[in-house]
Amino acid sequence: MANQTPCHYCDGKGYIDIRDCVGDIQRFENCSFCGGTGFLQNETKSEDNKNNPKYVNKSNVQFE
Repeated sequence: MANQTPCHYCDGKGYIDIRDCVGDIQRFENCSFCGGTGFLQNETKSEDNKNNPKYVNKSNVQFE
């Protein structure tokens, strides 16, 4: 199950404004942290994720 929290980088807007040296907004871009959704996915470790490579127990990995 995933919990959604507002993105800390774009403040939940989903985009950031790119400014020039005087502070004027030049353009908008999708936030690279949340991918433009405005929310971060917080994954919880569960039995569903046990085969996910992100949660592999590295002590059980055997090398030949």
